[in-house]
Amino acid sequence: MNKNDMQQLVQSPELQLVNHSFVNALLEKINYLFFLVNKEIDFINFEKMSLPYKQSVFKTISSKTREVTALAHMTQHHFDWQQGDTRSEWYDHFCDQHWQFTHQDNCHWIERAVFSNLAIESGAEVLDLCSGDGYFAYHFYSSKAKNVTCIDIDESAIKHAKENFEDRKGINFVLGDIRKDIPNKKFDNIIWDAAIEHFSEQEIDSLLLKIKDTLNGDGILSGQTIKEEESEKFEYHEKEFTSKEELETFLKKYFKNVLVFETVYELLGRHADSKRHNFYYFASDGIIPFGKDWRHSLFSTTPTQ
Repeated sequence: MNKNDMQQLVQSPELQLVNHSFVNALLEKINYLFFLVNKEIDFINFEKMSLPYKQSVFKTISSKTREVTALAHMTQHHFDWQQGDTRSEWYDHFCDQHWQFTHQDNCHWIERAVFSNLAIESGAEVLDLCSGDGYFAYHFYSSKAKNVTCIDIDESAIKHAKENFEDRKGINFVLGDIRKDIPNKKFDNIIWDAAIEHFSEQEIDSLLLKIKDTLNGDGILSGQTIKEEESEKFEYHEKEFTSKEELETFLKKYFKNVLVFETVYELLGRHADSKRHNFYYFASDGIIPFGKDWRHSLFSTTPTQ
């Protein structure tokens, strides 16, 4: 986006819904970045410059570019998630990568993908339910899986995913409703991440039955959800779990081996003084990550002397 584009955004009616300081600060940083590149770098004699000079220049450019990128993604987040009826049920995780991760001390978003990735063996067939923007499927699951099938009901999410992530072989983004469009084939892993809470209890039971039937015999279901909190309600959430035990009870109706664990984070910004309370789960009739027979771990105890 060039300066003229930014000026048009500043003058647009939509900006009345956004704090002007966001865009003004973004303009200032973009202008400074252009100034830095055009005025401070001696392009004519650049090759003759010393290595410390080159390092210093590009460290500065890299730093200012990160500032611009963070502020731009913060403003995008504001447009995407603060506008009432226009708010989407899926999230662009580039905003996490370029803003929340670096400027909000927020790392809980990425652990979701890391934990589910632990359950995937090389060459696996993976089904990603309610896959959203496709970020995790591309950057994590597809690095180990043979194929990743991603299903989401939101046309804009699938469009975004195809535009940004479908260049990697083995990823297929499908528009569909998981209540009726789960593929009629077997998978080694099914990931239901940050989505189980978007369904009613009856729908969760029905979907878990379908998931169990769709997994291979020792296949693994994994995912994440948030703990129900009185202080904050999400309009799209139909069922939030009150405890690890309640979530475990749902899963144990269908799977022999279940592991539920939690992480808790203090939040910043408008959510200050509140917590992000995550529940993670693995469920299978076979071996699950962190289980007794999981081949990727070693657990032992030393008798007390």
